[in-house]
Amino acid sequence: MLVRPDFVAASPDVSALRAFNAALNQGGDGFGSTPFGQRLTGAYQNGAGLLFGANLAAITAYHREAHYANAKRKGNFEKTGLSDVQYLIAERKETSGEPLNRAELSFNGARHGLASWLGAPAPIGGLDFVSKDAGAAAAFIAKSPSQMLDDILSLAGASGQADFAKGESELKIQFHQDLADTLGGEVTFALDGPILPTPSWKMIVEVYNPGRLQATIQQLVNDANEQAKDDQHKIALDQETVNGLTYYTLHASGRNRPVDINYTFTDGYMVVGSSRALVMNALSIHQSGNSLARSSDFRSLLPQDQHTDVSALFYQNLAPVVGPVMSQLSPSQLQSLQQLAAESKPSVVCAYGEPNAIRVASNSRLFGLDLNTLTLSTLMKMTQPPGIR
Repeated sequence: MLVRPDFVAASPDVSALRAFNAALNQGGDGFGSTPFGQRLTGAYQNGAGLLFGANLAAITAYHREAHYANAKRKGNFEKTGLSDVQYLIAERKETSGEPLNRAELSFNGARHGLASWLGAPAPIGGLDFVSKDAGAAAAFIAKSPSQMLDDILSLAGASGQADFAKGESELKIQFHQDLADTLGGEVTFALDGPILPTPSWKMIVEVYNPGRLQATIQQLVNDANEQAKDDQHKIALDQETVNGLTYYTLHASGRNRPVDINYTFTDGYMVVGSSRALVMNALSIHQSGNSLARSSDFRSLLPQDQHTDVSALFYQNLAPVVGPVMSQLSPSQLQSLQQLAAESKPSVVCAYGEPNAIRVASNSRLFGLDLNTLTLSTLMKMTQPPGIR
């Protein structure tokens, strides 16, 4: 540890501290004159409460030299796009009494491969199916699923592509045409309603070709039933048309309790839920406009001018969820939950995919990872049957 009149520095390498101290005594402009040092200096001069930086380009260069001497492995690593990472800069500061958290992962050039899977900011229509009283919601926009599948096949190589073709033959579907090409890049997941006795989850997926996707689902169900050992392990796929809309139900007999997945297709989306009522409620929210995306309370939490054009976000607000649960908990569970939820507040963490960087921002403390996160995980654990905790 180095103790100076102006600050304290620490390192596991005493020689590094001595060199650092000598550089400071000589003016200390070595690191500050480097591109990485200038990037950190710029962030620091704009005000910082906590500032962290990592030169990932130097780290990955060492990693390539030490672990990827093999040309094939090195080529695969470069295909992921992760070999082009440059800097990771994270900072937290107070602005007018409000917390501001930011992080940026920059790349040396345009993002590609796995690093490009996060799409550019855009409106997330799936949030229009989520109520403003939802306990939690996560949404993201990815690049084309078809392009993502191409990235995976490129990394898999000849042997992986052979296994891919074998899987298509056995399942009697084509992953590109029957699955990836039918989907868009937008996905939203939410806990939207009571969590006991069964969590009220819903998922909204962008769909380009509902008819072909439904035919693929039917084929996968048929194949699963052909492989089933007995009728008890078979999956039932039922459908019913109500007010011109077809609702589907997948029913499987689980080891501990039956599992039902309900879904329908509407307005370019596949709306999936734990019950038919939840799916129908999601459609009602979408039609009425009384959704999370249009809530002023939700927009006030967004870190950039209250615009919902993001690449990904995670939202949580446990207040509407905790109340109804209280009466169904044991005294010990109730005490634990009350302690965890006493100081929890709504929070939003947003991510933005840019051509050469991925940025994350939040107006909440610790990027939204406060007591809400622990409370939510505790709630979900309480909802699980004893056999699968």
